[in-house]
Amino acid sequence: MTFYFSHRSWCNRWLFNTTATRKPICVLVVSFLIGVFILSISLNILPSLQGPVRNCISNSKTCPYMRQFDGTSANGPTKFPLIMPNVEPNISCEDRKLFIAVVVNSASDGQHQLRRMAIRKTWGGSTEIQPRWRVFFALGISKNTAVDIKNRRESLKYNDILIGDFLDTYKNVVIKTFMSHYWAYFRLNCQYILKADDDVYVRVPRLVEWLVGPANLPTRFYGGYLQRSLKVVRNPKMKWYLPKEVYNEANFPPFLKGSFQVVSTDMLPSYFHYTQFIRKPFYTDDAYFGVMARDLGLSARQIPGFLFYHPQTDEKLLAAIAFGHQVDVTGMLRYYSRYELLP
Repeated sequence: MTFYFSHRSWCNRWLFNTTATRKPICVLVVSFLIGVFILSISLNILPSLQGPVRNCISNSKTCPYMRQFDGTSANGPTKFPLIMPNVEPNISCEDRKLFIAVVVNSASDGQHQLRRMAIRKTWGGSTEIQPRWRVFFALGISKNTAVDIKNRRESLKYNDILIGDFLDTYKNVVIKTFMSHYWAYFRLNCQYILKADDDVYVRVPRLVEWLVGPANLPTRFYGGYLQRSLKVVRNPKMKWYLPKEVYNEANFPPFLKGSFQVVSTDMLPSYFHYTQFIRKPFYTDDAYFGVMARDLGLSARQIPGFLFYHPQTDEKLLAAIAFGHQVDVTGMLRYYSRYELLP
């Protein structure tokens, strides 16, 4: 500020010593110069924010074992947008080899950014445990450009975020869920995907132990917390309302709660085909997964230790693999500290 306003600089003279007739012109000139300055800064920042998209795509093409993706989105008769994210992590070929990828449905606003930070510091922190696993976060775009820029900066810093080109709303959660699975199928080399919400606690090493243990799992696997029966909501005023023209049965088949569910990647091509040619996804995505699994001849399976409540004793905490929902930031930190003390 010293350069512009000391020693009666040109700006000082224009704004304060000009005549009344010339002052509006001076103000316009100064405003124009400020606008050009801001624009030049924006043009320098935005390319750096878009960097992960270009880098990740180019890196994936050099990995010999990666599935080929032609850069377009699926677009079958249902017109469901099965898309790849616009922003994705920059990952080496070696780091794409995972046993299980954890994709957490998050959202663009500040509250969810705090949840992502809590997950990184607690159950989703980096690990060298074998078999390997890694956490990623999926979100859409905000109506607020400043929020989007903040999220892109976060993606650059932590290299673990997928951002899709859709508005981040409840009814678009199903687009987000399939985007992360679509991305994992083409960008990673993994056997399983755990889809979770950002208000749950997951002991991923314990889940890995169960998946590789003597559970006799089928080749095509779909497991989590089992919802055995649920009546379809027909009241238009309710959040989960579904009209009969979208789904005409009175009840949903057994499905897994969307808070946490595991699928094997060998079943994903059938899922993707189903969304494009058989039934368009509806926005209660967990129930849709159950309908899709039933129609494809798959059974939803309860994973022991997946709980839809918060364990209150050490014995139940030790037995749990995943629990929620509505685990807030304080709760995650508290559970993490408690697990550190347990044998």
